[in-house]
Amino acid sequence: CVTIIMGAIVYHFRNRDAKNKRYGEASYRKSKFLIPLQKQSSLYVFSFYFVWIFPTILRIHELVSDVVYYEFVLLSAIFVPTQGFLNMIVYLSPRYQKIREKKRLMRLRSKQQIGEQSYKNASKQQIGGQSDQNVHDSFLDKIKRWKSVIAKENSSREGCSTTATPPPTEENDSPLRVTEQNDEAPTKRRGSTRVHALQLSIRFVLEDIKEAAVERDDVLFEEDEWDESGANLEEEGSAEMIHSSGSGASFRKNGKCTIANNPDSSPLFNDA
Repeated sequence: CVTIIMGAIVYHFRNRDAKNKRYGEASYRKSKFLIPLQKQSSLYVFSFYFVWIFPTILRIHELVSDVVYYEFVLLSAIFVPTQGFLNMIVYLSPRYQKIREKKRLMRLRSKQQIGEQSYKNASKQQIGGQSDQNVHDSFLDKIKRWKSVIAKENSSREGCSTTATPPPTEENDSPLRVTEQNDEAPTKRRGSTRVHALQLSIRFVLEDIKEAAVERDDVLFEEDEWDESGANLEEEGSAEMIHSSGSGASFRKNGKCTIANNPDSSPLFNDA
């Protein structure tokens, strides 16, 4: 009965896979469902025959002859109760394999994510290194530009300067004095070059500060013009209101009102 039932189940699934293949579905479903089903069915049948082989032999021997072999009785008593345990193992084995495969895929996915994250971090570090390199290159270009400006000004100064020969005296004509002058000339030139470089750097800084101050003054000047125009409009409006009222009040520039001395313009003097 177990063999017939397992064979019927396998036959049903095989026919269904054949229909799916006929309608154009992928054959991956066949390898995914039918092969584990065949394997599990064969294990069920094998466990059933393995358990009941000894009781079957014992029963056939009892029907043929009246002799009873206690060895078959002992084997039957040992293996028949284990049928449930073997069926449980056959039932849980594909589930265990499925869980194991799922964990393996999760480990592979985590490794892939770690690799992608490390690649992203490496790319970010590379981009940061490139930006730092760009800043360094720009700084070097700026230094080269300053050096070129200093060299041009030094060359222009050397071209314009004229060397004055001292009068022929005994001190100047002495060889010791000549060597001292030759030793002092490079040191003076190096000192003048350093001072000139410092002056240029200070000049560049002052120019930057001056540009920033000019921009700030332009903004403040625009704000002052806007405030003055608003104040002039308010003064003109208040003056027009006071003159139109006819009360004899005069308006000053600072916004204060004074009553006129003309008695004819005042309503109190008219009533009197």
